[in-house]
Amino acid sequence: MWGRTGIPRKVYQVLFPFKRYFRGAQAQHVLVCCGLVVVLIRDPGKGTLQGLGTSLPSKRNDWTTLRMVRSGPWDAKALMTAMAATTRRTLPPPWDGVRYLLGASTLKAKRGKQHPLGHTTRHREPAPYPCGVEMVLLIASWDRFRIPLALVPIDLQGRGPQHLLFRQMLKALVPPAWARRGGVVADAGFAANETLRRMAAKTYAYA
Repeated sequence: MWGRTGIPRKVYQVLFPFKRYFRGAQAQHVLVCCGLVVVLIRDPGKGTLQGLGTSLPSKRNDWTTLRMVRSGPWDAKALMTAMAATTRRTLPPPWDGVRYLLGASTLKAKRGKQHPLGHTTRHREPAPYPCGVEMVLLIASWDRFRIPLALVPIDLQGRGPQHLLFRQMLKALVPPAWARRGGVVADAGFAANETLRRMAAKTYAYA
């Protein structure tokens, strides 16, 4: 158990600039997010909101956190982009100016098929066919650092397959000033011809 009833002052001061991404002031979602960030840092192994709820301050339970995550008046994508940019500015650049981009897909298993983004898939041949929500993840990597830049759910009825979402992530990406060269590391599922052409236009090498 965490044993706290509030957010540490230092944590709130660091996360306060991101308050503008939370428009639901009456629900104090920014404070819920601060508590969630602290718990994830302290125990990143707990992968569910219910599991994290036991470590949140006594006044914040898993249902409060779930309401914040599902709430409409906040922009999760913009918040993640802003946090990644702020974190990147505090880290030293690599000596050779090379930054790698890692493309990956992950699956959050679901017990039922009622979720609007749920579908049956598998990531390799010997694996079973679980039903879940599949996500495309873009990570910046250099030296010992790994920073998630974008996370988008796969919607087979709308947004398209993973290589299309990955291509959109690369198009929206603004590289740091120190990045003189770049490389992309991803599974074969990301290597569509159009994606390779986009990477060649940005002088990215693919592996």
